[in-house]
Amino acid sequence: GPLDKDVVVLVHYKDPHTPRATVEEGRMEGGKELMSNPAIMLEFFPKFSSLQAACEFVFVVDRSESMSDTYMKSAKDTLILFLKSIPPGCYFNIIGFGSRYEHLFPKS
Repeated sequence: GPLDKDVVVLVHYKDPHTPRATVEEGRMEGGKELMSNPAIMLEFFPKFSSLQAACEFVFVVDRSESMSDTYMKSAKDTLILFLKSIPPGCYFNIIGFGSRYEHLFPKS
């Protein structure tokens, strides 16, 4: 059915290099809850025209016998989240280890 797969929403800013500030006033009734406190979030993404930087992510995954089904599923779900979050143009590799280690790819 329609709910068999994750919903993926990609958001692209019209102008990602414009600084932004978001203010959350908090709940006025007070209390010690997290949402009762005011908060501010600042976003800025400087534009570096002369800087060319490559990025590479290497994920190391424990595949030893100590990893139960629950831990392995959690590691898998976390790895999928990270892989979906890698910026375009970046390289990655996955190294699994247990009694021995192996790379998913010979080279990132």
